[in-house]
Amino acid sequence: MEMGCSHLFILYCIGLLVPMLVPIFFTNPVLFLFLCSILGSFILLWIFFFIDEKTLIEFDHFQFIILKKSRGIKYSLQSGSIGNIIGVFMEKKQSKYDVVIRTTSGTHTIGELFIAEECAWLTQEIQDWLYPR
Repeated sequence: MEMGCSHLFILYCIGLLVPMLVPIFFTNPVLFLFLCSILGSFILLWIFFFIDEKTLIEFDHFQFIILKKSRGIKYSLQSGSIGNIIGVFMEKKQSKYDVVIRTTSGTHTIGELFIAEECAWLTQEIQDWLYPR
């Protein structure tokens, strides 16, 4: 499992909060237990909802939609008209690649980072569907 920036940020915040809770333990143990239970609840919610998150892209004859799916719940991130697509490209981001769909109204990214071969394959699949031979 690769961790995105939001996951790392949450872990960083937890790392900052835990040392702040230690002095509370010595002054008010009940408050300490209450705060730890709240923090634990947020950690469990984060694990339950965001660890299994996937990015999907759906095409039909009129539009495309980039979605996130987490625990069976889908929510739309970006969408556009098929007729407005200028091209589908690979974009390098550090050592990985992202699929970019350029339209007349803007740029849409899948949001998942792939190795070069995976990104090239997905880009080619989308281009083959859009522009059949």
